[in-house]
Amino acid sequence: MAVMKEVAKLAGVSTGTVSKYLNNHHTLKEETKNRVEEAINTLQYKPNLLARSMRTGKTNTLAVIVPDITNPFYAETYNSIKQSALQKGYTAILYTTNDSPETISQYLSGMSIHHVDGLILCFINNPKAIDDFTGIHPETPMVFIGWDIGDTRYNSVVIDVFEGMFISTRHLIELGHRRIAYVGGPESDVISGDKFNGYTKAMEASGYKTDPLYVFHNNYTLQSGYNSARKLAMLREMPTAIAAENDILAIGCMKYFLQKGISIPDDIAITGFDNIPLSAMYEPSLSTIALPVTRMGEEAIKILMSKIDRPVLKNRQIILKTELVVRNSTVREAPLEFEL
Repeated sequence: MAVMKEVAKLAGVSTGTVSKYLNNHHTLKEETKNRVEEAINTLQYKPNLLARSMRTGKTNTLAVIVPDITNPFYAETYNSIKQSALQKGYTAILYTTNDSPETISQYLSGMSIHHVDGLILCFINNPKAIDDFTGIHPETPMVFIGWDIGDTRYNSVVIDVFEGMFISTRHLIELGHRRIAYVGGPESDVISGDKFNGYTKAMEASGYKTDPLYVFHNNYTLQSGYNSARKLAMLREMPTAIAAENDILAIGCMKYFLQKGISIPDDIAITGFDNIPLSAMYEPSLSTIALPVTRMGEEAIKILMSKIDRPVLKNRQIILKTELVVRNSTVREAPLEFEL
């Protein structure tokens, strides 16, 4: 098995430079990093992580907290973080909360979370638990992945969900729809509120009012989407389109309509949000708002590595944009492209 001296010799650098590379030191030139990386790959060098941990006080592990791994979007987000972390020599340990504020508090106050080098919280809407944690452990490097552009207290990578829902609703309007329903998450949820505002602003910008009979707030499940569609179908004047807050809700709606012989998109068009893999595979395929999931993970890891290396750095917020993906749930002739 290769040792650090052999890596240094092959790369033409000192063992100290190899050590700096392994610890993601920001002062190394890109050319030097490339030479060290090539030498490590050639020699298949594997550093002694236990020895390095005892020497540096670092464990090369990160904690990643997500609401619910059964949601494909959250699973994809974690996978993106995990892959980006591995490229930097870190292991990302997954914690799930099942949307429970008490569970988040338990994680943040528990001992295991304090033995990691950094923390990434994904789509967590529990400000009190987070404030309590940062008040007690201000030295812990931490990054948020989420939706709240207005919260700049912490390092964060955020998605402009207001704009995404505005674009989704405008797409339906541009197709000629006027009676557009909204199927969303809990009304008390801040992010759900931002998405709903995107829907209402798009309607208002085109001179249309939102009908309370066409607005549904519930939890983010297939069953909620299914039940909302059933209630919409019972109205004297059914909407011609639905802007759903996420793909799971949208697919729940589609399931009901297809069971009842209501044609999509001829009788009713539907859009989702998140672009989970199922949205392309479902029949008909779902028009949706795609999020830059891979880049979210990459940017979060970049910020976290910088903060671990240089704790005095000021907090940063990176705002990422969304993209409309048009499929058969809104345009029957839309081409379908997906990877198997």
